[in-house]
Amino acid sequence: MKNNTHCSENQHNECCCHSHSEPEHEHNHSHEHSHSCSCGCENTEHNGRAILIRIGAGIVFLASGLIFSNNLYLFLLSYIILGYDVVINGIKGLFTKHIFSEHFLMSIASLGAFVLGDYAEGCAVMLLYQIGEYFCDAANEKSEKSIRELIDIKPDYANLITEHGIEKVSPETLVPENTVAVSTGEKIPSDGIVIEGKTQLDTSSMTGESEYSYVTPGCEVISGTINCGSLIKVKITKPYAESGVSKVVKLLEEIEKNKSQSEKFITAFAKYYTPIVIILALLTFLVPTLFFNGEYSVWAYRALIFLVVSCPCALVISVPLAFYSANGCASKLGVLIKGSLAVEKLSKLKTIAFDKTGTLTQGAFKLEAIRCSGMKAEVLELLAYAEYYSTHPLSEALVNEYKKAFSKDIDADRISDYTEIGGRGISVNIDGRHVLVGNEKLMKEFGIDFTPAESSFTVSYIAVDNKMLGYAEFTDGIKPEAAEAVSELKKMGISAALLSGDKKNAVLAAASVLGIEEVHYELLPQDKVAVIDKYKRNGTAAFVGDGINDAPVIACSDVGISMGLNGSDAAIEASDLVILSDDISKIPQAIKLSKRTMGIVTENIVFSIGIKLLIMTLGSLGAAGLWLAVFGDVGVSMLAVLNSLRAMRYNPEE
Repeated sequence: MKNNTHCSENQHNECCCHSHSEPEHEHNHSHEHSHSCSCGCENTEHNGRAILIRIGAGIVFLASGLIFSNNLYLFLLSYIILGYDVVINGIKGLFTKHIFSEHFLMSIASLGAFVLGDYAEGCAVMLLYQIGEYFCDAANEKSEKSIRELIDIKPDYANLITEHGIEKVSPETLVPENTVAVSTGEKIPSDGIVIEGKTQLDTSSMTGESEYSYVTPGCEVISGTINCGSLIKVKITKPYAESGVSKVVKLLEEIEKNKSQSEKFITAFAKYYTPIVIILALLTFLVPTLFFNGEYSVWAYRALIFLVVSCPCALVISVPLAFYSANGCASKLGVLIKGSLAVEKLSKLKTIAFDKTGTLTQGAFKLEAIRCSGMKAEVLELLAYAEYYSTHPLSEALVNEYKKAFSKDIDADRISDYTEIGGRGISVNIDGRHVLVGNEKLMKEFGIDFTPAESSFTVSYIAVDNKMLGYAEFTDGIKPEAAEAVSELKKMGISAALLSGDKKNAVLAAASVLGIEEVHYELLPQDKVAVIDKYKRNGTAAFVGDGINDAPVIACSDVGISMGLNGSDAAIEASDLVILSDDISKIPQAIKLSKRTMGIVTENIVFSIGIKLLIMTLGSLGAAGLWLAVFGDVGVSMLAVLNSLRAMRYNPEE
């Protein structure tokens, strides 16, 4: 997928990026939100102002009741204002599978307090519950904001240029060769090439970097980026379904598909925990009163404490929220993590293996030399024609060199019987001649007599009608951030390896620059899978790649990582984590974020369970009241939720 913003070589100097402050632009969206837990508590998004008014009114009547000698009617008004919806939902829950919902537990506890004459405590249960729910909703809304903004990168329309003028159409209707106009503030509707005009594009929504990219005619542009300068005209090169923004939106839709082990534990825990606690609450009341002549009001009060503190919402809300916050933070960094399971595995990473071409290197090959015994021009022509249909980065370098040398395009009618041989090269007929272009394995497979090249460059051999003609050498520079990223991974205790299908000398040269000791070269896709399987036996292993041939090893890795801009569709589909900007330095940042998130999850689990068990124990001994029980449920939930939001405040520079 060649949809990153870049230009031809002669325009390189004009297409450099310049940092600016982010432009202001609006996102119009409608959004509905709900969260639920397995104990049955459920809360749809409240109108913030309305709930604050209810809380304020409830406090006024509660305070008035206390001032006017525990006036029952004032307490009832406070209770109705604060808890009418909770009681209604609690009653509804009796007719569903969520009998032991938080609404039911809060209703029983608060009404029980009224029966026992503790009016203020009954109102306080509802007051603190509503305050807690307000903060939970605000926290969820905040954690969703960054992902929702990323979803908003989808363009709403395209200005299609027709013979009758400009027609506003849906981006989904665009096809290659269409031409669209993009004015200031509008989004690029689908991937394409600038054919007229010069401007600056805000690419932050796609790459996570708050920088502008200066584009001129000939520059490739990706959908979803925003025109911040002058009017430009873009020739569409990909239908919307295959565009960069379409793929990002699809990836976002997959984020919540995979549950982590922590979330599965919480789900199972809540399923059995709440009924057990309710049974213990009944026993707390029944055993002392039936067998030990306990006072009914005392033990009923202590049983109510069990009911209030029993709902595990602090866990079932805060744990998924921590993962969701991490996903939101990652999206700001230009990284998409497909679900909480990937976050958890990423935090346990022991080994990370990289593909070379297009992953650690820039993937923008330059033809360095053609080594042959015949006419170099003829060999260049055959190489370019053989590679014409290939998506390998070498093909673009050869075709561009051919066009530059011959000042004409490839005549596709001369090409027939084109076949790509995975991990080896290409077999094709050109003007009726059988041409082989590829690596040493391809030459050996077809029995070609040749002498392996002693070169530190990437080499591609060519044979015609079973006779060796020579080979071409290509240079591919290492990405500027790659060496530092590998060094950062080592500091984190993660082993780095290089797995490549390229020739030994080229792979060893790249590994030397990057400081990678574990090196495997001349690998077929199945060979990479075998190496990753070996790493997996020693701990959690990841693979980073971008090509179609990398899809199998990405899929079989514990954590598959792909490049979002230049990565193939197959690699992106198979991966657990997508680097939108193709910036390798994002990987250590994502790992640090995952470790931070798992630390937060552990804190929430230990804190929530510990506090609840402590309050249950104190309540059974008569050393805790309903106020403390409410804190054990609502208060702990609020603290756990706020703790989860720390994942949103991750700073990669820390």
